[in-house]
Amino acid sequence: MRFMLRILVTVGVAAVSVGADTGPLVGAEVVTAEVVAVEVVAVEGSGYEEPVFNPKAAVGFARSSDGLNLVITGSGLLREYAPRAFTPGATRMDLGEVYDHAGIAGLVGAGGEGLWVVARDGGVFALYGAEFFGSVPSLGLVPRAVIVEIEPTPSGGGYWLLGADGGVFAFGDASFEGSVPQLGVGLNAAIVDMASTPTGNGYWILGSDGGVFAFGDAKFHGSVPTVGTLTTPAAAIVGSGGDGYTIIEELGHTRVFGDAVFFRHYGPPDYAQVPVTAVVGSATGAYGLLLSDGRTIGPGGFFP
Repeated sequence: MRFMLRILVTVGVAAVSVGADTGPLVGAEVVTAEVVAVEVVAVEGSGYEEPVFNPKAAVGFARSSDGLNLVITGSGLLREYAPRAFTPGATRMDLGEVYDHAGIAGLVGAGGEGLWVVARDGGVFALYGAEFFGSVPSLGLVPRAVIVEIEPTPSGGGYWLLGADGGVFAFGDASFEGSVPQLGVGLNAAIVDMASTPTGNGYWILGSDGGVFAFGDAKFHGSVPTVGTLTTPAAAIVGSGGDGYTIIEELGHTRVFGDAVFFRHYGPPDYAQVPVTAVVGSATGAYGLLLSDGRTIGPGGFFP
């Protein structure tokens, strides 16, 4: 049996801007934190393995205001792709040249030209005018597992960071509604993705085995193990824009739950077994997928 220290803190964050000579990095923070409780929790042995990191793989994408797809790799290379283009265009920046990061885990749009990028150690980069709301290192903490995802709130006023163990860190107006470690259950598979409810008062957390954990006002409508088996590991979950969600496997097979609408599967031989690494959803439930080689496709009606 392993034991985990659960530390509850209250945090105050004052965001300030760094000098213009630092380029598009605009976030720096002054943080005060007060430990209010420490709890020792027994956790039965978790048998999951953390996701394999590939610095060359595309790990996140967002749409720019001029309609380009902005794709980032695990090494921090941010490149432009024209709509429906399968080869990259200009390189926007290389985070590896300006910051010794621990590997990039994801990227999301922050409104306008803004972007949030998260590193595997929980560091957050606020780019192109995005507001910085905090990061795991800014709390003086080291995550128990690598960070695998950043999820924006519906308002755009904050974000959640998700760990491979199901740990959740909330910043800005993101509401902390619980995490997998709080449940005291052992995981058989790594956590890979999360999706917010339309209200921002809840979220679904997805494991690579297709298991789903629901928190806050997110309702549990089922998981892959409850209805069948996976053909390949689960890679992403996207909300329906209402009361449901879609689970996407690495090679494109999809399952819908609640009021989510089924669009179509994608997969071999269409894309030669290139795995899905990220998903971008919309308020209507449509979504676009990112493949590890940087291509973006729209089987969910999103057509990026």
